[in-house]
Amino acid sequence: MRAFPNVVALALTLAVVLGAVAARNGHCGSANQAPTEAWIDLETGRIGTSDLAETIGPVIKGKLINGLFQPLHSVVFAERASQPASPAWVPAWIELATGAIHSDVEGVAPRQPYLRGRIDESRHFHVFREELRSWQSD
Repeated sequence: MRAFPNVVALALTLAVVLGAVAARNGHCGSANQAPTEAWIDLETGRIGTSDLAETIGPVIKGKLINGLFQPLHSVVFAERASQPASPAWVPAWIELATGAIHSDVEGVAPRQPYLRGRIDESRHFHVFREELRSWQSD
């Protein structure tokens, strides 16, 4: 029975710490944050709100709403899209809402919206040019 007060104290301490972390990261308060102009770098999966000069690959512009990227059909630097150059590159896709890059061999189904491409040896994603063209024209 002596362990019960210790468990309660530990649970309360954990709740306080998690609450502080959530507050610091902006997860408390209003669930509906104002949309922010953003972009996703299709080569790295990085989602950003700063200058486009930081990007490496083709970029899709959009909005960041409640922590998820909402893509528009506005593509910048489309000329950066490269054709797969090595048979070692693995078929894959990039989820536009999160920037997550998954290979076809993973046991994960793609979530809309996403674009198909390949992953190179450095784990960089290379979107298929036809996917980018199709995305732009929708």
